[in-house]
Amino acid sequence: MSQTFNPGALVRLRDREWIVMPSSDPDVLRIKPLGGHELESTGVYLPLALPNETPEPAEFPMPSAADLADFDSAQLLYDAARLGLRSGAGPFRSFGRLSVRPRPYQVVPLIMALRQEIVRLLIADDVGVGKTIEALLIVREMVDRGLIERFAVVCPAHLCDQWEKEAREKFGFEDVEVIRTDTAARLDRRIQGDESVFRHYPFQIISIDYIKSERRRQLFLAECPEMVVVDEAHTCTLPRGATSHRQQQRHFLVHKIAQKAQQHLLLLTATPHSGIEESFQSLLAFLDSDFEDVVLADAPRQTRERVAKHVVQRRRRDIVEWMEHTDFPDRIAEETQYPLSPGYQELFDDVLRFARGYAGVENGSESHMRYWTALAILRGVISSPASGEMMLRNRAEKVAEDAEVDDDAAADVLFDTDENHADTTPTELTETAEFASIEVKQLQTFADRLSDLRTFDGDWKLRQLRAQLEDLLEAGYQPIVFCRYIPTANYLEERLKPVLEDAYSKIAVEAVTSELNDDQRRDRVEAIGQAPRRVLFATDCLSEGINLQEHFTAVIHYDLPWNPNRIEQREGRVDRYGQAADQVKTVLMVGENPIDGVITRVLLRKTRKIHEETGIALPFPEDSQTITEAITQAVLMNPEAAAKQDQLTLGLEAQTVQNKESEVNEALDRALERETNTRGIFAQNRIQPEEIEPDLKETDRVLGSPQAVERFVRRFAAHEGVQMDPRRNGEEVVGYRLYPNQLPPALRETLPDSDQVDVTFQSPVPDGYTYLGRNHAFVEQACQHVMRNAFDPDAEDAPSRAAVIRTEAVDIKTTLILFRIRNVIRADQQSEEIVAEEVMTWGYRGLIEDREELSEEEARHLLLDLVPSSNLSSNAQRQFLEEEIEDLQFAKDDLESITRSRTQALIDAHERHRRVVGGSSYEGVEPVWPPDVLGVYVLLPE
Repeated sequence: MSQTFNPGALVRLRDREWIVMPSSDPDVLRIKPLGGHELESTGVYLPLALPNETPEPAEFPMPSAADLADFDSAQLLYDAARLGLRSGAGPFRSFGRLSVRPRPYQVVPLIMALRQEIVRLLIADDVGVGKTIEALLIVREMVDRGLIERFAVVCPAHLCDQWEKEAREKFGFEDVEVIRTDTAARLDRRIQGDESVFRHYPFQIISIDYIKSERRRQLFLAECPEMVVVDEAHTCTLPRGATSHRQQQRHFLVHKIAQKAQQHLLLLTATPHSGIEESFQSLLAFLDSDFEDVVLADAPRQTRERVAKHVVQRRRRDIVEWMEHTDFPDRIAEETQYPLSPGYQELFDDVLRFARGYAGVENGSESHMRYWTALAILRGVISSPASGEMMLRNRAEKVAEDAEVDDDAAADVLFDTDENHADTTPTELTETAEFASIEVKQLQTFADRLSDLRTFDGDWKLRQLRAQLEDLLEAGYQPIVFCRYIPTANYLEERLKPVLEDAYSKIAVEAVTSELNDDQRRDRVEAIGQAPRRVLFATDCLSEGINLQEHFTAVIHYDLPWNPNRIEQREGRVDRYGQAADQVKTVLMVGENPIDGVITRVLLRKTRKIHEETGIALPFPEDSQTITEAITQAVLMNPEAAAKQDQLTLGLEAQTVQNKESEVNEALDRALERETNTRGIFAQNRIQPEEIEPDLKETDRVLGSPQAVERFVRRFAAHEGVQMDPRRNGEEVVGYRLYPNQLPPALRETLPDSDQVDVTFQSPVPDGYTYLGRNHAFVEQACQHVMRNAFDPDAEDAPSRAAVIRTEAVDIKTTLILFRIRNVIRADQQSEEIVAEEVMTWGYRGLIEDREELSEEEARHLLLDLVPSSNLSSNAQRQFLEEEIEDLQFAKDDLESITRSRTQALIDAHERHRRVVGGSSYEGVEPVWPPDVLGVYVLLPE
């Protein structure tokens, strides 16, 4: 047992070749099957190994005449060997494990993170840019570098499943677990002993509301992983006027995490600045406690530069042409007005008069809570007959509840500034309000009248939506309709589903609200996404953090949000990277009533115009609630306007509204100036494309681009006799229809259970297609299938390790060698080692002793693209091959020279990378000799 094997060496054990992997224990030999997956890695405890279990040194077998086969399958072998690599040789350790090819701009946060010894980073890129990808890329790289062993993503409960899917499918974290109320007990039962779920599971997706309570918070803080990612970090800021970190549980949780000196922390949000300066400062304080009092507008240059090392914030226009073009859809924004039917108009006028009287206008005494109640009634009635009726009838049939309603909480719900996006009607206001008996009878009468309006003739808003949906469907759009309240969404489904199903075949029409749990919402969205045509009615429970771009291409705002941020949050679910459509359409439905009129003119149109002109989605101004309240109050509390007949201008001419409109303009100007200055600081323009372009291009060459995956799968299907039919969008091939029943069973199980599956290699993924990336289980299994057969002497139709052909592509005998190089990479200041692999082509013209060498690009081009023109006899093929292999025995020095030149290129890449990310550590690289000769191919001229 004195035999010592270095990392990267080949050994033979159990009638199989293995690669020796780095091991921290000299008594444990870690090995991975040659050509196998890392999941097949195992360990041999050498002191107890049986005689027949003793590993022996091995050499990779050279091709022989027995390996002669069709040249086309040589190309298949090259792609299988390359796409099967998981430990690529480039300076980015993680890229070989990704199923998604990051956009160049998404690598910028990774560079920023690698420059920090303790990672503290706020990623505040625009909605739809890909913050999830950016964060998981950092996490994957740090895990693969050995910088961390565990991580936790802390996010709202409804986003847990989406994070799990991204981490598992795109980043290879197959052991990731979701920890929240409905999973914690099951996960706990799987643990033996007293270990907590926060310690036992290395990769965690955790509901923030599950761990924010005192008991769970303390346990998580004691055992949390080295890296914590906080999604929707703006929900964890300190509220306005707070005097203690304990006043908001989410904030206190992240505050305590940030206080841990060695804690890596990533914060994600598309709205870092809510307009409240102290809240933004509390967010910066998570990065560094010194930033708690920093006001960027007044800070000196050194302070701004110090903060900028921890923050990245970019608009789409900042990145769309960054190193390479990134496709984002064009957003076409429209606005449509609808009148109220005569019956609805009469009812609304009556309700408005009632609300004004109840709020105290007529008797001259105003009560804040009476004002909130009156406004809640108006919002419910404006939304739909269903929501208005529910609010009014519930109160009319119940005695007032003896309960207190928090004034701030009520305002948050009414003015859409609550972070939980509650979609229930604010019945807590009407049910706790004191009404006189005559007022209760009026509420009952209003509810009865609303019930009679639940038709297309009575509800012209509903009729307008029907026409809008028909126009969008006819134009090929797939619309999602956002509503403010649950009863409204359910009402729309009830009234429009039968109409649309009668008008369109194979259409799915559903509603999704917070009445459904997270799993039910996800399942319903996925189910409706399978229909050729689809319409989804949803509340704001789907407006933040959830990706809907795969299934929907249009957004209709059925109810106007009273916070402009909601507009961007809703539209950003569809208008984002990953949207396959060239354009998306958004429609604001504006009612001819005073509430919609002032909200649209004073707030929504202005913020939308700023977004169109500057690309900046402004946060609501700091005094937003006061402004909105004043605007709506001008309508509700303006008795002079009550007599006006023109509902389009009712309230708009009030002096209060005009004054507040001026205040809004000034506040938005201040916000735009602040956001422009802030983004200038945080756009990270100092990181230039040319700093990372060489490594990204080299990664594509070594590991294979999406185009290489497509080529491999097509050739693999042809080799295996599996039918793949191109699928087109006009002239463009967007994917293929594959028939899984023709595949071997192990491969068939990696695809959806269907007789035919549409697959694509494009990103964004076209609707209805399964994306096949290099780490998709199907591609992995296909690569392993090819590699196993290539070195199995008994395999039928094995890919070619040797071929001799005639071709018009050469005018002199040309030899191509396909070989695999292994390098051991280690950090000078760490004991960690990794074995990195690379597949290369080498070639030469003429005889080996006076050869003319090909560049690697020339050799690769010949291997992948040439077409044989005629065949040779078997004897001639065998003779040419044996002569060439015999000559190669005398070219070992040349192969070693090529291997070392590649090693030097790898050293240069790491040195270039070190200069980009900073730091003093240098990673040493040592080649493993000899390289594995996978194939020898002799090309003869015609």
